[in-house]
Amino acid sequence: MRWHKISRIPGPHLVNFLWWLAANHLWRWWDARVRGLRPDLVYTAGTNCWDSKLISVHIVFAEFVRMAEPELRFSVNPFRFGLD
Repeated sequence: MRWHKISRIPGPHLVNFLWWLAANHLWRWWDARVRGLRPDLVYTAGTNCWDSKLISVHIVFAEFVRMAEPELRFSVNPFRFGLD
């Protein structure tokens, strides 16, 4: 098993997620093309990998949204709140 740690970068959560998504893909691309390492299985603990073969979902999103709906309304939170 090979474990790749992708470091966090400073900035808003959305920017960090996009960074991680791209870095994760590029690291595995580099391993496959340059180092000749081709995994039999790519596992991820969320929707943060374009080509994973196995994803574990650790929360029921519909229920989470139902419970958090009052806190997620735009009338309560300014748009920039999601960029922090």
